[in-house]
Amino acid sequence: MGTRSAHSHTWITSVPLAWWLFAAYAVLSVVFAHERILNTDCSYQLFHSVNDRNFFFQEARYGVFVTQIPMLLGVLVSAPMEALVHLYSAGFVLVYGGAVFLALRVFKSPSAALAIMLSLLASTASTFFHSTTETHLLLALGCLLHASMPWYAAERTWARRSVVALILLWSLWTHPNALFTVTFVLGIAYLRKHVTTIEAAAAAGLCAAYFAVRLLTMPDGGYDQRQYDELIRSGEQLQRFWALYPNWWLTERSTNEYVAAIIMVLAVLLFNRKPLELLFTSACATVMYVVTVLTFHEGSGDAMMEKSFMPITFMFSLLFAELCYRPGRRTAWRVLAVCGCVHAFVNTVAYSRHYTQRLDVLGQLIRENGTTAAKMVLLWKDADRSGLRFSEWATSLDALMLSRCIGEHPCTVFMADSLSADAPALNDPDAFLYLPWDPYGSELKNTTYFGLPRTPYRILRVGLTPVR
Repeated sequence: MGTRSAHSHTWITSVPLAWWLFAAYAVLSVVFAHERILNTDCSYQLFHSVNDRNFFFQEARYGVFVTQIPMLLGVLVSAPMEALVHLYSAGFVLVYGGAVFLALRVFKSPSAALAIMLSLLASTASTFFHSTTETHLLLALGCLLHASMPWYAAERTWARRSVVALILLWSLWTHPNALFTVTFVLGIAYLRKHVTTIEAAAAAGLCAAYFAVRLLTMPDGGYDQRQYDELIRSGEQLQRFWALYPNWWLTERSTNEYVAAIIMVLAVLLFNRKPLELLFTSACATVMYVVTVLTFHEGSGDAMMEKSFMPITFMFSLLFAELCYRPGRRTAWRVLAVCGCVHAFVNTVAYSRHYTQRLDVLGQLIRENGTTAAKMVLLWKDADRSGLRFSEWATSLDALMLSRCIGEHPCTVFMADSLSADAPALNDPDAFLYLPWDPYGSELKNTTYFGLPRTPYRILRVGLTPVR
């Protein structure tokens, strides 16, 4: 019995901690695939990819192409919509698993592998259901870049230099916050003498050139342009900085969601024992914090606020993960890391009820009315108590794809404040009411998945029955 117990213990501890956390993350991604994909930006991007049978990128964030490959392969072989939803959810998970594998097997950095999972999990809840956010991939790439620094320093060949450059460029093409994550990683590498002054300057110059081009070519009215405009115009907000919404938001969550982040920050500040690294990390985190607060000073949804602070957690996750592999108290640090991630899993499951309730309501509408009214309009005044408002603007797309997951016949539900603007389209059998601000903005081209019948829209009244 003792030998068997010791053997089991050895097997468990021989598996890197990052893999155990990744396994739990992957299981949740399967269990909550509908909740992760059939809402807001996630469904918007999945719809376009399936409808166009092609990659879909918002704001020129091309780095996420790899996350769409499994789903597009499913589209290519006409897999059921249910499979596409799971393949899309799995696409992100597989990329993070690939990053963990590279950190462990290629760069030989278990701490960077652990940092990948800590960056994705510590102090999160709602962003798990905003899987398409490019921030997650950026942080995983940042951890890979960090892992590649000592690997490159050990053997400065052109092959290894090319690998480092590829990760850096991939980060830049993934999210504008790469300016902060790449700068932080390069700064730590420079302090540890993993890169020379010339190499650090060359990388910084590449980042500066990329962002200069990015700013010059940024389309007017886009999401990134609006965020930059908010930051540029934020000078007047400095006088009331501590009264701005993001500070209140963090304070409200400091005793629950952000407990893990606070523990990591304190652990790094107290036990890192490298003054220059601590000073540099604190400076980077402070700049990132100020930029985030000023950019989102008016506030936003939970997922948006949460992911906007994730790059700061990433900075401390890298250094905290190294404590978990430093001789001494590493077992205690790993226990803390596990506790923080378990806490995040609990928060994620608790947060899922909002999305689950919304999909349950949509599913009920589809089952009860979809066979007689493939195209439905529901007024918000009739849906206030249904839970639909939690994730509202992409409801027509969510219902369309959900209908193909739970049945054979496609149907859609368009949410409207009133019928005045859309009344002419209600009797048009070819109309597809798309988004509230752009109701006719997309054509249903992929009839394999989105072949809505030629029929007028039906209005759902109180009681959720169609008006003929």
